[in-house]
Amino acid sequence: MSTRTTAAPATGDRPAKRSGSRRALPPREIALRVCAECGAKRGTKRVGWVEITRDGEVVGYTCPGCPEFDEPIRRMVGKSGAVSFRAVVKGQQRTFPTVEQAREWVAEAREAGRAGHALPDDQLTVQQLADRWLKRRQDETAAGLGVREVTIEGYRSALASPLAVIGNRRASDVTTDDVEGLLVALATKGGKAKRPLSHRSLTYALVTLRQVFAYGVKIHATKANPAADARVPKARKARTAKAGGTTTAATQADKPTWTGAQLVAFRDFVDEHQAGKVAEADPWVRAGMRLTLCGLRRSEVLGLTWSAVDLKRGTVQIRASRVKTGAHGATATEGAKTKHSERTVRVDDMHPGTSKILRELWMAQGRPSGDSLVIVDNLGQAVAPDTYSYRFRALSKAAGLPDLGSIHRVRHSLALMLHSAGVVPNDGASILGHDVATHLSFYLPTNGDSAARGAAAVGAALAAVRL
Repeated sequence: MSTRTTAAPATGDRPAKRSGSRRALPPREIALRVCAECGAKRGTKRVGWVEITRDGEVVGYTCPGCPEFDEPIRRMVGKSGAVSFRAVVKGQQRTFPTVEQAREWVAEAREAGRAGHALPDDQLTVQQLADRWLKRRQDETAAGLGVREVTIEGYRSALASPLAVIGNRRASDVTTDDVEGLLVALATKGGKAKRPLSHRSLTYALVTLRQVFAYGVKIHATKANPAADARVPKARKARTAKAGGTTTAATQADKPTWTGAQLVAFRDFVDEHQAGKVAEADPWVRAGMRLTLCGLRRSEVLGLTWSAVDLKRGTVQIRASRVKTGAHGATATEGAKTKHSERTVRVDDMHPGTSKILRELWMAQGRPSGDSLVIVDNLGQAVAPDTYSYRFRALSKAAGLPDLGSIHRVRHSLALMLHSAGVVPNDGASILGHDVATHLSFYLPTNGDSAARGAAAVGAALAAVRL
């Protein structure tokens, strides 16, 4: 049988005082016959009962369902008769439904103290944990060590719908089943905006939740990461009416792109219609759209400074980006999106005359200094990202071209055009500023036309074989 020693000695039948939240030991003649914590009669029971000793003499017992006498745990009984167990370590306390859970927390708290960590904070809700994690990321970004500010806003947006559902849950209680159930609910019933989330939005939500709960494990707010093994439910594809048909599910191949002829048509339309008085009102439009047609991201066009423009060589250097960080047109200028995004683009080789248009813009702006932004309005104010996109779509419509839905689709159009022209993926990725894996996975989708061209190429190759 296990033995325990009281925290303080007692004389005669005077109770021995206990430290922390633990009760005083009952008089010896009572403590020998009942559990010193709950009062349960011991009788002849011995299994699981723990002795309480003083000066080598047994002065009482605790039963298997109660904390041992020297543990910093106290048995609590509510008004309804419900039993719980309150543990106290270094001034912090937690209440648990079972003594085993209380003991586990005490062990973790003591280990964290020895390691110099903060005590486990397993009372945090998912919302509180997410707020702490976002604050930590913001502090890192402010110090120039973390992700871009726009990325943090992306995290915040990705968490909005999940937090609307489980934000009030205690983070330490969330399980993998809970996370997967959440994803199913968001995919069917909808999220914060009351609309079902797309597969892509669900993926972003899960990836962000994994980071939040990983942070929870790090600060001892959760024991494990319930999102680590969770999976996004597979998107249901529409059935085809007959064999050989195509599904109506949205894929990369279904999204619109422009052909090379349409890209040239857009360039010529802008050159023709953004001239004279129209150009004087918004002189940035023609140069901006030319840069977009050269494969620059919107953020790269808007973050371009005159120091990065070589008017003689007809090149621009991508070293910065200006991104939308929230509502009301707020933006932030940061470094290039990725290491692969840092590049020199030969804009005059891609669209002859671009350097001439850039020079005209520079002259119209009064020959600004090198750190000045290229894309500004007549008042010298930076053009808002939404304004830039709206102008692109308006010009596309006026030119009679298909609506791409997003200015970013110009980059996809260029990628497909380069691939069709026989440009190797490495060169195509270098022009657009991303790695080859991204280029192949997201910018070169497969479709029926690709399969047909592949089959024709195989047939031609086999026909050329001479046995």
